[in-house]
Amino acid sequence: MIPAKNILLLGLRWHEGLIRAIVHEAAERRWHINLGASLHGMIPRGWTGDGIIGTYGVEPNRLERLLRRVKCPAVGVGMDLQNIGVPSVLTDGRIAGRLAAEHFLDRGFRSFALNLVQTYDLADQRHTAFKARLREHGYTCEYLLKHKTDPDIVWETSWQSRLRNLRDALRKLPKPLAVYCDLDHDAVWVIEACQAEGLVVPDDVAVLGTLDMPLYRESSTVPLSSIAIGYEDNARLACDLLHRMMDGKTVVRKNILGSIR
Repeated sequence: MIPAKNILLLGLRWHEGLIRAIVHEAAERRWHINLGASLHGMIPRGWTGDGIIGTYGVEPNRLERLLRRVKCPAVGVGMDLQNIGVPSVLTDGRIAGRLAAEHFLDRGFRSFALNLVQTYDLADQRHTAFKARLREHGYTCEYLLKHKTDPDIVWETSWQSRLRNLRDALRKLPKPLAVYCDLDHDAVWVIEACQAEGLVVPDDVAVLGTLDMPLYRESSTVPLSSIAIGYEDNARLACDLLHRMMDGKTVVRKNILGSIR
């Protein structure tokens, strides 16, 4: 019997939809997926295997050091890892931004805001496209809060402080208001601020997230709408690419655009 391929999955465990899609795709190929690094945040000591899949939250420098040691192929999903020679399956942030703007425009909104906790390239893509689409219809859009650039500062921000600042920002904007959030956890923050302020979602403030993560979607008492990423398609593309690399085939080490639903 040919031994199963041993694949290490690196990334954030709360991206449940993507992790499930990768695990399902791997099972179809009879691969063994090591989830230890995703579940516990630590690469298993002395791990050796056949391939690595890096998802949201993987640290490029850490991955590069691991690849130098284990000398196996790797692919990314959602993370741009080309600077360390790893091809990735990415989504086009411009499409997500346009879809978000059209979602609100189709519902007749005229007042808009963005919410972003921490800035990064893909978020900038989404929000630039969102604002550009609004400008085509004669509307402008600003951020609810000044976003952060240091991840340590982001997560040290107290819940009370952030909630208070969001409430202050929401209070000042004309209603009905449409708020596009880069990620679902940013959207849940806005929903909590609306509830604390006595604003009805979606009548007073409509909130839209990105990535459609079940953990966040189901944690809110108010149903959360979100731009869904084609996790199944993206997982299949990544696994196809990794399969060819593990077979020793030459691949063009460039990023591939995946799907958005």
